[in-house]
Amino acid sequence: MKFKKTLFLLILLILLGLTVFLLERPKEVPPSANIFPDFTVDAAALIDIRNKGEVVALVKTDEGWKLEDEQDFPADPELVKKTLESIDELQKEHNVVSNNPQNQNLFEVDPNSGIEVKVSNQDKKVLANFFVGKTGPDFMSTYIRKADSDEVFLGAGYHLRSSFTRTAKSWYDLNVCTFPSEQIEKISIIEGDKRLSLKKDQDQWLLIDPNQAPAKKAAVDDMVTTLTRLRANDLLKADTLEEYDLAAPKKQIIVTLSDGSERKIDIGRPNDKNQYYVKAEKDMVYLVPQYVMNKFSKTFDELKEIPPKDEAKEGDVSPAEGEAGDGIPGVHGMPGTM
Repeated sequence: MKFKKTLFLLILLILLGLTVFLLERPKEVPPSANIFPDFTVDAAALIDIRNKGEVVALVKTDEGWKLEDEQDFPADPELVKKTLESIDELQKEHNVVSNNPQNQNLFEVDPNSGIEVKVSNQDKKVLANFFVGKTGPDFMSTYIRKADSDEVFLGAGYHLRSSFTRTAKSWYDLNVCTFPSEQIEKISIIEGDKRLSLKKDQDQWLLIDPNQAPAKKAAVDDMVTTLTRLRANDLLKADTLEEYDLAAPKKQIIVTLSDGSERKIDIGRPNDKNQYYVKAEKDMVYLVPQYVMNKFSKTFDELKEIPPKDEAKEGDVSPAEGEAGDGIPGVHGMPGTM
């Protein structure tokens, strides 16, 4: 009898706990695809971000995304893509936290404290317009309010707010080169009347100019990695290239790709901040750290692979050495420098 009573109380306790959980759990709005029904990543052509008086305007052109009012500097395509994708994620689900206009300042989604984002298509039709507020209590979400609604909800993703707090400069595309490493077939470094060239031969690199010799794999791999990830510290739009020694550069890197096309990188003079002025395909002058460009200043001898000394074959000793009985095999001479 006592056991049945205990079992009844245990079941009752479980039912009470389940009831409390169901009543007190956060109220979630079911997943919806209609937060911004006209928005798609591909349709976006204008992004206007206003953060406490600071304005960032991005516009899509035939050459890619650019920053208006910033000399039309190119915008980093990956940053733009991730930002648009973060807006696209707002279509999937959200948790409503308030419908009271008086609470907008609390969540920093009002016009004074919030970050207003407006995305339009090429016909300037608004696809998405909303305010980005402060980070949520879990630090993995952000308060969001549509511009035409009092509803405040938590948008998923810790990166959401950081996507819209960037300064105009932090949107710059600082990638000097953009091509996969496996496409590089040849690298030529020209400085004055001197030329140093490397060519890929299956899985190894060969020095082919000014002489021929196997190249040090680690050193060339470092060059290739640097070229495919070559980023600048800053960029500028120069009226003239002469002042940076780029009109007739003293040094040039020519990269030949597997399709036969070439990519040229002109290297100008250094400045007083240990940076080189560099120009690539785009009509921009980049500032690249000196220690990065020094990787392309190695000589033929520094890049040449030194073969190990030949090990003497069994019995390959001179008569004199054999008579000495000292057990030291004959040492073959190193091949001459090419």
